[in-house]
Amino acid sequence: MAGPACTITVICAGSSMPTSLYVEYGRHFALSPFAVTGLFAVYVAVLIPTVLWGGGLSDRWGRRRVAYAGIALAALGSAVLASAQAPCALFAGRMLQGAAAGLTSGAATAALADAAHEGGGARPRGSVVSLASLAISVGSASGPLLSGTLAAVAPAPLAAPYLVHLLLLLLVLLLRWPQAAPRAPGPWRPRRPGVPRAVRRTFATAAVTTVFAWSLLGVFLALVPAVAAALNPGAGTVVGGATVALMLLCSALAQPCAGRLVPGAGQAAGLGVLAAGLVLLVLACWTRSLPLLAVAAVASGAGQGLGFTGALTGLTAALPARQRGAVLSVTYAVGYLALAVPVLAVGAVADRTGMVVAVAGFGVSAVPACLAALVWVRRSGAVRPDPELDPEPDPEPPHGVRRPGAEDVSVTRR
Repeated sequence: MAGPACTITVICAGSSMPTSLYVEYGRHFALSPFAVTGLFAVYVAVLIPTVLWGGGLSDRWGRRRVAYAGIALAALGSAVLASAQAPCALFAGRMLQGAAAGLTSGAATAALADAAHEGGGARPRGSVVSLASLAISVGSASGPLLSGTLAAVAPAPLAAPYLVHLLLLLLVLLLRWPQAAPRAPGPWRPRRPGVPRAVRRTFATAAVTTVFAWSLLGVFLALVPAVAAALNPGAGTVVGGATVALMLLCSALAQPCAGRLVPGAGQAAGLGVLAAGLVLLVLACWTRSLPLLAVAAVASGAGQGLGFTGALTGLTAALPARQRGAVLSVTYAVGYLALAVPVLAVGAVADRTGMVVAVAGFGVSAVPACLAALVWVRRSGAVRPDPELDPEPDPEPPHGVRRPGAEDVSVTRR
């Protein structure tokens, strides 16, 4: 399983490397805050359609072939970003990274499932989720930390992280992949997303929690490094990358805790901790305190992990096995939209007010909405599976779909 797992890790690391470099991009290319947030949003804009409509390519054309195509796109994206001399090259590189993540994630996760079934494990799906979760957690957290460190010490700060990523991609190609699974017969057709009427209320509850969990995640991935730089101009890129890595690590650690709670309780706990994280983020901006920003990262990461895992647990329990893939794909699409749209809005405001004030304004406006969502989720109660639905265990995750943290099922964060 080394090939698929390491592929997920390296793709995640490359996708999240720009997180620590957004501030430097703004300075070097004279980009406005809104333009910098656009670099984050364009990645998501390409990733969403790839996730929704291109996820089944590996069933038809083979796992390794599709994964290698994604690796090639990732390498091209890193090469474009490393040699970028104009803003348009930055946007092109991010688009290539989005396409690479969407292609590679589904193929690599499916290859892990193939290997687990080939090994005859008692719980192959659980092992797939655990391994994919570990791969994504390591990649998503190490990307910003690695790029921030290299940008601080390397002679070519905007190119060095991507050159290292190119080397890692070459090393991944040397790893062994599981034996190829039989390909699906017939021509490939894109999957049409949808939500069955019977589970729309459950989906709505999960979607609301997802929106808050992912919107705060997007703020950390795209904006908090700039906030850290503004709070302490001498901190460099390392502090911003470390703050984002801390948030992602806490999200990964919190997700197993959410799995032990009933889904409604997990969502409610997540929303409550997210509200606390938002308050701490506002206080960090107001007091201009880096230590308080780190505490906000801990709370926000824990809330993101608890809330999103609780939302997916409840939604999965309410769905028959044959519908889980399609509905979870829509849920992830909602999450990706929430990841990008608030970031663009905050970036537009930051053009006039500055990043610290804009992020603080986001927190002030989001706290009451998050608390209102918490009340609604608590009144909805814990989501319980319908006994008439298919009780078989969770199917293989939908191809091309991923989420940050320890319960992610295929590649991303960024």
